[in-house]
Amino acid sequence: TWRGIPQSNLIAIIPGKNRKLSPIVFADHFDTAFAEDHFSKTHERITNPGADDNATATASLLRAAEELKEKQPERDIWLLHLTGEEFPSDDLGVRHFMKELLKERKDIAGMVLVDMIGIRDAKDPVFQINGGQSQGALQLSQIAMQSAQLRKSPFKPTYRSRFDDKSYLYNTDGYILDSLGFPVVFFNEHLNRHTMGHINSHYHQTTDLSPNVDFEYATHISKIAITTLWNAALR
Repeated sequence: TWRGIPQSNLIAIIPGKNRKLSPIVFADHFDTAFAEDHFSKTHERITNPGADDNATATASLLRAAEELKEKQPERDIWLLHLTGEEFPSDDLGVRHFMKELLKERKDIAGMVLVDMIGIRDAKDPVFQINGGQSQGALQLSQIAMQSAQLRKSPFKPTYRSRFDDKSYLYNTDGYILDSLGFPVVFFNEHLNRHTMGHINSHYHQTTDLSPNVDFEYATHISKIAITTLWNAALR
């Protein structure tokens, strides 16, 4: 419960062959931030439309469910639809998720996280693969980069290590996992502290609308993320 309102995460499970193995998690979030442009003019808080942040990732999670539901990986796949990522709730959903895992003494093999994959400058082919600092995160990142490099595309994967100044892991649910030592790899558009407001001028604005989403770009990143999830689930 947050500010008196009940909140929920949603987990769908694709069973693996060996259910004693720790599951691999594929996660998005579905809440939106307030529209900063509207607030600056009116001092009224309204939610922004959230087409890129983060309906693009929710579409990716739904596609993963459709593609993988009849398959049998080696380990369980958890499709995790999180709430409360945006400020001021501040990663509420993933904090609750990890708290319950720790309380029940359960483990996960790692998380493939998707957040904002649809906005790009027309001349910029880059998307980011951001890795955590654990050994497991480095392995997940390696799977992600291999998956990206095997798929022909005009778009360019760029790896950002945990303390790379251009990593965007710090501003997502993935930061919570990495802080606790759990493996995480995070996919996003070319957005970081240096490009914010430049490449994605729709971030937390009323203009975060579907006509501004590059669907070819978002689809490509989604395919790489789902392939990474599947390859990790086979190990």
